[in-house]
Amino acid sequence: RFVLHRLATLEAAAEAIRLDDDQTQSIVVSPRFDPGRVVLLATDAPFGTSTVPRELPPAIGPAVTIRVTERQPGVYVLAVEGLVSDAVLVVSENWLPTWTARVDGRAAPVARANGTFLAVPLPAQSREVVLAVESPGDRHGRYASLAGLGSLIVLALAGVRRSRLTMPAAATSSPANPASKVS
Repeated sequence: RFVLHRLATLEAAAEAIRLDDDQTQSIVVSPRFDPGRVVLLATDAPFGTSTVPRELPPAIGPAVTIRVTERQPGVYVLAVEGLVSDAVLVVSENWLPTWTARVDGRAAPVARANGTFLAVPLPAQSREVVLAVESPGDRHGRYASLAGLGSLIVLALAGVRRSRLTMPAAATSSPANPASKVS
């Protein structure tokens, strides 16, 4: 699920608001919270404002179409159509500090939104967003898999070599081998 929010400018009401975790938690659980109109960012977000508006801003319009054009483990490619003003994309995916974003080929900041999701600022007329995450566990898993594969290869080669060294002695003393019989 994707939600777009207008990004605050100096002249507009603030829709992307930086709050501490306790404030965010108390607002997000409120029945009055409307995630289609306000996004709550972590205090360390590189975008948004810390000024809380007196009234909820209107929902973004006209309607913007966002569709997933490619999905692989840890990667989303999103097509954005009809974005006429700056906005914040909120993606219902768990936030990790290892998420990265590219908007129309340029690096873009990623922040924690509404306590647990991803937020990416989008300039007006943005057409493509690429989100990617690399989990430290994935990297460690790759290294462990390669180490295990290497160990198996070493053990297999050692076993082949060992069987070649012992095979000729066993073959000459075998009663089934006619060359070992004495006439």
